[in-house]
Amino acid sequence: MSIIKTDEIQARTSGNRVVLPDVNNYPPFRNLIINGDMSIAQRGTSSTSTGYVADRFNFRVSNTDQFAYTHSQSTTVPTGQGFASSWKLDVTTAETTLDSDEEVALQTRLEAQNLQSLKFGTSSAETLTLSFWVRSNKTGTYGIYLRQHDAGKNYVASYTISSADTWEKKSISISGNTADTIANDNGIGFWINWTLSAGSSLVGATTDSWHTATTTIAPTGQVDITDNTSNEWYITGVQLEVGDSATPFEFLPHDVNLQRCLRYFQKWKPNSGSVAMRLGNGAIMDTQNMYFVAFPSVEMRTKPSLTLNSTTDWRIFHRGTTATTTNLTFETHGTNQVFNFLATVSSGLTSGDCGQLIGNSTSNYALFDAEL
Repeated sequence: MSIIKTDEIQARTSGNRVVLPDVNNYPPFRNLIINGDMSIAQRGTSSTSTGYVADRFNFRVSNTDQFAYTHSQSTTVPTGQGFASSWKLDVTTAETTLDSDEEVALQTRLEAQNLQSLKFGTSSAETLTLSFWVRSNKTGTYGIYLRQHDAGKNYVASYTISSADTWEKKSISISGNTADTIANDNGIGFWINWTLSAGSSLVGATTDSWHTATTTIAPTGQVDITDNTSNEWYITGVQLEVGDSATPFEFLPHDVNLQRCLRYFQKWKPNSGSVAMRLGNGAIMDTQNMYFVAFPSVEMRTKPSLTLNSTTDWRIFHRGTTATTTNLTFETHGTNQVFNFLATVSSGLTSGDCGQLIGNSTSNYALFDAEL
C-alpha cells in the first residue's frame, strides 16, 4: 500500500473536497465463475468418464460411438500469468464419423440468485465479458454458448485458436438480455458450454444475440476435437464479469475458492494415515438402530444427494465396542445445513446410549452432491 503525503492530498483537493485516487478499479468477486483457475479438484485429478474433475466444470459427451478420452487437472498453464492449473482433454480413441446429433462440451452452471446484479429483463441489462485462456494442437473455429435457463434463451459466439500448442487469451462480449428476467432462487441461472465437437444438426447457430433456444448450439465451422488421438484441448482463467472488456483474472485465496465450491459438492474422506473417518454422532434408539447427524463444512445449495463407498462398511461405536452396519440411510428430513442418517446393525445396541459412526477402513468416503 502506498502512503499519500500531505502535499499530495493538497494537490488533489478541489474546494473543500479531497479527491483520493481510485483504488477500486477491480472490485472483489466480480468474476461470476467459481473455480475458473481450475485449482480445486475434490473428486480427483483425472477421469475417463463424463462428469467433474475441476470443481464446477462438468465434461459432457452426447451420443458418441467410439470416442474415448481422459480429462484431467493439468499443470500446463500460460507462462507468467499466475495460474497453477488448467483443465485438459486428451483424445484416446477417435470418433470415426461424427453423427449429426453428437456433441462434446465442457460446461459450468451459475446459480440464479448470484446473477441478479445483471439486471436481465430490464432496459438496464448489463453487457458481459467472458474471458479465458485456451490452448490446443487443433486450430480453427470453436463455439461457446450461454443458456439462460428459465427463459429458454441461447447466446452463441465463436472464437478462433490461431496457433497450435500455444496459449491464447480470448475475450467475448455478450449483450444483456433486456427481455427476460433471471429468477431470484437457488436454481440454474445460466449455463455456459465450450463446444468441442458438434454434429451437423447442431451447427449453424445464430451468433452474437439472444434468441429462443434451438437445437443448433454451435457456430458454422465448429472444430471437431474427437477426430484424432493426437488432439488435446486446455482451458484456464475463466472469467465472466459485467462490462464490455475483460479485466485481469481475479485470483481468490485457496480457502475462499474451496468454500465456494463446497456449496455444490463435498467429499468426506479420511486424512492420510490409518485413522478411519468419523461420520457423525447420534442417539441409539433400540438394539439395532441409531439416528445420527453430521454437519456440512458450509451450507450447501440444497439438500444434497449422497454416495457412499458402501452402506455396510461402517461401524457404530458405543460402550467401547463396535457393531458393523447392515444398512446406512440418508434420511429425507435432512436439510442443506444438517445431514440426518439412520444406521442399522443386526443387534447389540442399547437404547438411550450415545454412539458414533466410524468407517471400517481408510477407504470409506461420503460424497454430498448439490450441483446445479
